[in-house]
Amino acid sequence: MSAAAADTGGRHPAATFSCCPVCLKKLPARLVQREETVFLEKSCPDHGAFSVPVWRGEPSWEAWIAAAGGTKTSPPEVTQTGRDRGCPFDCGVCPDHRERVCCVLLEVTRRCNQSCRYCFAEAGDDSSADPPLAEILKRYEFLKKAGEERPFNIHISGGEPTMREDLPRIIEGAVQAGFPYIQLNTNGLRLAEEAGYTETLKEAGVSAVFLQFDGTGDAVYRKIRGRDLTAVKTAALEACRRAHLPVVLAVTLVPGINTREIGAILRYALSLRPIVRGIHFQPVSYFGRYPAGVENPPHVTIPEVLKALEEQTGGLVHSSDFGPGATAHPACGFHGSFNVRENGTLKPTIRRRGDREGYLSGRDYVATRWVLPGGKAGCCCGSSEVSGLTGWDEFLSRFRESLFTITGMAFQDAWTVDLERLSRCKVFVLSEGRKLIPFCAWNLTSTEGRSIHRGEKDSW
Repeated sequence: MSAAAADTGGRHPAATFSCCPVCLKKLPARLVQREETVFLEKSCPDHGAFSVPVWRGEPSWEAWIAAAGGTKTSPPEVTQTGRDRGCPFDCGVCPDHRERVCCVLLEVTRRCNQSCRYCFAEAGDDSSADPPLAEILKRYEFLKKAGEERPFNIHISGGEPTMREDLPRIIEGAVQAGFPYIQLNTNGLRLAEEAGYTETLKEAGVSAVFLQFDGTGDAVYRKIRGRDLTAVKTAALEACRRAHLPVVLAVTLVPGINTREIGAILRYALSLRPIVRGIHFQPVSYFGRYPAGVENPPHVTIPEVLKALEEQTGGLVHSSDFGPGATAHPACGFHGSFNVRENGTLKPTIRRRGDREGYLSGRDYVATRWVLPGGKAGCCCGSSEVSGLTGWDEFLSRFRESLFTITGMAFQDAWTVDLERLSRCKVFVLSEGRKLIPFCAWNLTSTEGRSIHRGEKDSW
C-alpha cells in the first residue's frame, strides 16, 4: 500500500520508511490512522519504538491527498549522485528522487546576531568561515546548469545573511546570473537598525524579504528567540515599506507558546498590506538547536493550523479555503490565495494545480506570489499609485495588489520524517560539495546533535 493513504482502522498500515531519532538509522515505518489522527510509527532495534502524530483532525488525510490532483510526479532529468545507501543518504539529487527542484537555499554564512532557542541551522558559530564571494558565484554557475528548463528560485539564507558586508554583491551576482526570484531570509535586525540598508538591498535585486516574525508581543519572542523583539520587527517592516520591498512574515509555531496567536498574526499582517504580501506558517521542527531534554516532542499538524486560522479569526478564512502546496508532497504544506476586499474581508481565489508542468508552475508561482505589481508598493493602508494604466491593465494591477497568500510548511524532523514525502521534496539546499539536498534531509538532526549532511566539506 502506498504511503499516500493511511489505513483508517490501524490494522493494515501504509508502508514507508523513516529514521531513528536517536541514531538516524533508516527504518521501516508505517502510517496508521486511529480516529482522526494519523501516526507515523517505527521501531529501532537499539532505541525502541516511536509513534508520532503527523496529521490530526479535518480535512482528513485521504481527502487532502486526493485534492492534490493525482500522484503523477516530475523526476529530475539530470542527477548528480548515484544509488548507494538509498534515501536519505544519497542526496545530490539521486536517481530515486521523484520531483524536480523548485527553490534552492544558499547558506551564505553560519554566523548570526541572535542566539535563538529554536534554530534549524544552529547558527551563531563565529569561527565558521563564510564561503568567499567567488565561491558563491561558482555556485550560481552550477545552479544555472542544473536548472533544466528554467532557473531556480534562489533563497539567500544562513545563519543571518545580513552579517555579511558583501551581501548586496551576492544578490547582484544572482541577478546577473539570471535568476528570476531572489528571496532574503532574515531576522530583520540590520534592516531595523541601519538606515538605508533596505534600499541598498532593493537596488541590488532582492525580490522579497522573508522576515522572521513569531508573534505580536515580546512574551513570545522571549520564549522563542530569547529577547524582546517586537520593536525590532516593527522597525524592520517600516524600513521595508520605505524601500518598497515586499515582505512575507515567516512564523515558527511552537506548541504552547504562539499557537494561540495565529489569528492575531493574520490580522496584523493584513493591516500592513500591500507591503506585507503574505504569511508563511512553519510548525516547529526539532532539528538544529532546540531546548534540551525534549523527548517525543509535541508537533503541530497542518489541520490544526487550518482550524486555528478559522477559529481565531472568527471565520475570516475557512479551512476549506486551503489546499496542498505546490512545492512538496501534498502532506508537507498548505496554500491559500485571497483577494482582500475593500471592507477587509477575504475572498479565496482559485489556483488550478496541473500535473504536467507542476514543477514549472511551482517555480513561477513562488516567483510571483510575493512580489508587488510592477515592482512598486503603496502605503500600508492599502493604497498605491499606479500611473499610466487604464481599463484592463489597471484592473489587473489592482487585483494583483489586493492578493494575499497564507501558506505553511510542516518540515520533517527525525521524529516525523517520511521518506515517501522526502523523495518528493522540491525545496533544496546547495551543499559546499555541490550537492542539491532536500531541506529536511539537510537539516535532519539526531537527539545527540548528529547530522547526515549538514557540515560536509567536499571540495569544489
